[in-house]
Amino acid sequence: MTNTQVRFPSFHIISYYTGYIIFGIAVLMGIPLITSLLMAEWNPALDFVISMSVSVIIGLLMMLLGRRTRTDELQVDWKFGFIIAALSWIMLMFLCSIP
Repeated sequence: MTNTQVRFPSFHIISYYTGYIIFGIAVLMGIPLITSLLMAEWNPALDFVISMSVSVIIGLLMMLLGRRTRTDELQVDWKFGFIIAALSWIMLMFLCSIP
């Protein structure tokens, strides 16, 4: 194994799928954003725009860090699933508390 090869493929798996979940939640934040825009509540709409923006950026960065998961077709083991679920809960707790 050369220095350019990945030594920790588990990092890529965890990063990719955690970023995918964060990006999905960011898309779902569009529902309360649309509702606040329809009800002409501008301050909550701005809060959701900020929260969505931060979540999309973090989600895309994590997916970009783990992009080898798709190209190398790495498999998710059950222990990676536990880590992905725990890390997603922790990160989403902070990201969803922004608004």
